[in-house]
Amino acid sequence: MKNIYFGKIYALDEILSLKEKICLCEQQIKFLNPILQKTTAVEEDFANLTLKVTFFHGSRFVRTLCFSSYRAAQLFSSKPEQQQALSEIFGKTDSLGNIVLTAGAEGLSEALIRNASWFIRSSDTLEQGDFMILPNEWRAIDGRGMALFERFGKIDHAYRQVFLIMLALAYYDALHQISEELAAMLVEPINVEELDKLYTEAAVFNARYYFDNPVEFSRYALFQAWQDVREAYHLREKNAEVTSQLAQVHQILSYTQQKKEQTANEERNLKLAVFGITLSILGIVEVIDIVSNWLS
Repeated sequence: MKNIYFGKIYALDEILSLKEKICLCEQQIKFLNPILQKTTAVEEDFANLTLKVTFFHGSRFVRTLCFSSYRAAQLFSSKPEQQQALSEIFGKTDSLGNIVLTAGAEGLSEALIRNASWFIRSSDTLEQGDFMILPNEWRAIDGRGMALFERFGKIDHAYRQVFLIMLALAYYDALHQISEELAAMLVEPINVEELDKLYTEAAVFNARYYFDNPVEFSRYALFQAWQDVREAYHLREKNAEVTSQLAQVHQILSYTQQKKEQTANEERNLKLAVFGITLSILGIVEVIDIVSNWLS
């Protein structure tokens, strides 16, 4: 094992410009769903495993994430030593996810697992049994990040999986924003027009940008990696929860609005009917008065 990379994923406010071709590992990205590929912007420094990505261009739920990494020449001997060294590099800013990568790993040594556990979980809870043993790598993923140790000398595949983690975080954060906006709207008085707008925007986002499997099946290794990432971040459940909440609230409020409109129409029709009857009665009274005058 030549190097071990410790990396953090952060959210950025900037939005990267779209380009005709997007690259990863200094090669054109061809593994993404075509729509995502056209609405994703990438800036990378592959040599230093540094990456910026803007997802969902054209959507109000656009997200830009940055992966910044530090290459250590050797493993740390203790948690305090690691924390002190890496805090000087990354600072104390909270990250969305922590990543530990290495290439040329000979196996799952206790020292390697401990270093990953200290960085990702800030504890010793990560164990050998948490790792999936794959032909070319050992991989452990949870909601706090990923530890991925490549058996061979190339880091390309691991770097692509970092990209998938960033996509999962972008999905989750966008869905969380929709859920929070819905909760904020459920106050009195409820603005039905704003709710209807959110419902439409969320439906468009889901149809245009959210894909259960955004990776082309022909790239089977990455396709399988995405399935593991999706499961670790519970994206299916989160998406189903948010869309179900929106649909239910929208249906209830639409029904309530229809009932209000129906009641208002019935009241208006009743008033018109009473008014018509009143006019009719007044008309009859006037005729009687005229006839009485004739006879007198």
